Amino acid sequence: YRAVRDVMEGEPRNLLEAAAQAIADRILSEFPVESVAVRVKKPHPPIRGSVIENATVEIMRRRET
Repeated sequence: YRAVRDVMEGEPRNLLEAAAQAIADRILSEFPVESVAVRVKKPHPPIRGSVIENATVEIMRRRET
């Protein structure tokens, strides 16, 4: 939880993809895992003329060996 919170409360990012990548990088660097899947969801994104409920991005990353 702390790794995700630190990323989300840290440096501002304009794209959900950038936030997801930063979270994945942090988890891979701090924890002994082979891979990580990250899903970031933003409710009611500020997209002009849109009435969508949310915008979501999901990425999967593997540790390089």
